[in-house]
Amino acid sequence: MGDLDVQLTGLRTFAAQCGSEAVELSGAAAPVSAGPVFQPTTAAVTAVSAAVTAMAARLSDRAETTGVKMDAAATTFAEQERRSATQIAATTPTFLV
Repeated sequence: MGDLDVQLTGLRTFAAQCGSEAVELSGAAAPVSAGPVFQPTTAAVTAVSAAVTAMAARLSDRAETTGVKMDAAATTFAEQERRSATQIAATTPTFLV
């Protein structure tokens, strides 16, 4: 099995980027006014606009959740690394002669 090289800075950077994208997505779609309400195309454009707004909200929530989980994973990993290093440092080397 190969080594696992985890870059905590990279994880935290990715988490922050997810948060930024979530903010951007939350304001992504503005309601569109396509014309008089009696026009069939107006109803279609309004429906598409509503669908885009709903999808942007879902994507924003997902990006935010991913960022929070990624940051939590980085914190957990760093803590585990610290505990492991402490345990390794506490062991006494044994020499066989």
